[in-house]
Amino acid sequence: MPIITLLSSLALLGALVGQPTGVRVRTPQPTRRVGEVLMKQDRKPTEPEFSRTVAISQERRLRIELKATPAECAALANRFGWQSMYSLEANATLTRVDSRERTKVSGKMSAIIERRGPDGAVRTLKIEKEPYTSYYVPADRVSDGPIDLDSDEAYDEAMGEGNTIDLGECVAQELYFYVDDLELDELGEWVGEGLEADGEVIYDSGSD
Repeated sequence: MPIITLLSSLALLGALVGQPTGVRVRTPQPTRRVGEVLMKQDRKPTEPEFSRTVAISQERRLRIELKATPAECAALANRFGWQSMYSLEANATLTRVDSRERTKVSGKMSAIIERRGPDGAVRTLKIEKEPYTSYYVPADRVSDGPIDLDSDEAYDEAMGEGNTIDLGECVAQELYFYVDDLELDELGEWVGEGLEADGEVIYDSGSD
C-alpha cells in the first residue's frame, strides 16, 4: 500500500477511535457547533482538569501567567492518554479585536510530557515557548446555523457564563492539538524511514 494512502487510513482511524475524552474537534461537524466539547456518551461533562477562569473586563488588553500543579498535570496526562506530564506553564494575553466583543487569546506555552510514539517507544517531549492563538465570543454571538469554513470566525469559541474564558482549558486544548500534530508527523517519519529508539525530543519555537 502506498505510504500516503496508509497514512491517510491511519490518521482517519485515529480520529475515529483515538480521540481523548474532553477534546474539542478541529474540523466543524454538521451536527456539532464548533468549539463544543466532545464527550463520551456514557460520561457526563466534568470540571476541566486545569481551570483558570477570568472574566472579560472593559480593558482592551490583559496578560496573565498560568502554571499547572503536579496534580493538574497528572490529570491532563490521563485525559489525553499520555504516560506523564511533568510541567505546564503558559502566558496568555487577552485582546479585544472587534465590535462583536470578539476576544483574542494568544501567548506561549511550555511543557514536558512523556508519551508513547507510533513505534511503541516512550519518549520525553519538551515544548518550549510554543505560540498559540484562540478566539472567543459571547455565547449569544455563536451561530447555530451553517458554518462557513472560509470564515476566520468559523472556529470561535463560546465564552462561559458572565462572559468568562477558562484560560487553563484553552491552553490544555491547544497543547493537545500541538502534540497531536507532532504525532502525525512522527507517524509519517516512522512509516517512511523508521524512528530511533527511546530518547528525548526537544521542540523550541524560538525566543520571546
